[in-house]
Amino acid sequence: MSLTNILDICSSAMNVEEKNIEIHTNNISNAESIENKNGKFNPYKAKIAIVETYKKNINSPEMLRIKKIINTKDPYKKIYNPNHPLADSKGYLKLSNVNYLNETVNYLNAAKRYQANLEIVQTIKYMILKTIDISK
Repeated sequence: MSLTNILDICSSAMNVEEKNIEIHTNNISNAESIENKNGKFNPYKAKIAIVETYKKNINSPEMLRIKKIINTKDPYKKIYNPNHPLADSKGYLKLSNVNYLNETVNYLNAAKRYQANLEIVQTIKYMILKTIDISK
């Protein structure tokens, strides 16, 4: 495997992790949102990225990309608050399904994977520069 192939793999992985970081950040930022853009009652749904591998061509290495971003199937949280104007007939208010702990852990994991790929890129860059220095 050539160094350029490794750089391509790391680049695709870094793009995926950058998007994952953005998704988890958005999930945490919107966890308290209970209205959509139009002002209608619609608690925010946590999102996750579905990642897939692909090849540019038959001889290229497998790389990563985001296949799609979907809403999680976790149920909404419900709190009993009969005085809230958006509470249902039983007095429960539906809230976002974002789990702060899970989102924080997933965010940190994505950041660590991004950092690991960045270190590989920096190592390859160093190896290329050393090879150039040796050949002078």
